[in-house]
Amino acid sequence: MIIVTRQRNATLYQMMQNCLEPARHTFVPYTRYGKSKGAIDYLHAIVTQQSGWVVNIDEDCFITDQGALESLVEFMQRHKYDYCGMPDGGITPHRTRNWQCMNPFFNVFNLDAIQPLYMEYTRKQIDTCVEPYMLPPDIVNPAYVSQDRTEPFCGFFYWLLTHTRPLFLNAQMHGDGTSTILLNHEYRPFAYHAWYSRLFDHDQDHTQRTMLLYRQARGLL
Repeated sequence: MIIVTRQRNATLYQMMQNCLEPARHTFVPYTRYGKSKGAIDYLHAIVTQQSGWVVNIDEDCFITDQGALESLVEFMQRHKYDYCGMPDGGITPHRTRNWQCMNPFFNVFNLDAIQPLYMEYTRKQIDTCVEPYMLPPDIVNPAYVSQDRTEPFCGFFYWLLTHTRPLFLNAQMHGDGTSTILLNHEYRPFAYHAWYSRLFDHDQDHTQRTMLLYRQARGLL
């Protein structure tokens, strides 16, 4: 399995890798996309530089159940989903933006399906795509939704939603009040996401919270 990551902190990146079995994966760090709008450049780099089934994992996203992750990918392959992730609104009170845009802390992409369509559009057309009109999936809570499209990657995910088949993942709030527990298609918890990775090693409270979450993910507590 190819694991791609927007790497900005070497310690966090190593922690993320420690939660997976290195012999079963190929890790591809992208170190050039640390700026505020680097997330969208990074997503385009994935589509243009990788192939096949690719898993995008933030460096502060710690896999807790590798079997549940592999089951998710197999489910997507079997049922012909093209990408998955957690909606950026409507799931937890921590993220209250548009559900039609997925947050790129975790995604699975079927690039063999996405790339041929991608080549038919310009970068500008993709980045400026607007959200299609459709009803939200049942997992979306309207109380946690807004029409905020300020994230630079919104257009990218609106374009994917318009042209490919998504699998929306549910999630829960972690007991620390900030982190996210991501669920697979069977509602099995399989990842912890700390958020605010830019503050790691710079903010004591956040760093301690992330380290605690990591130890929980590794079963060290």
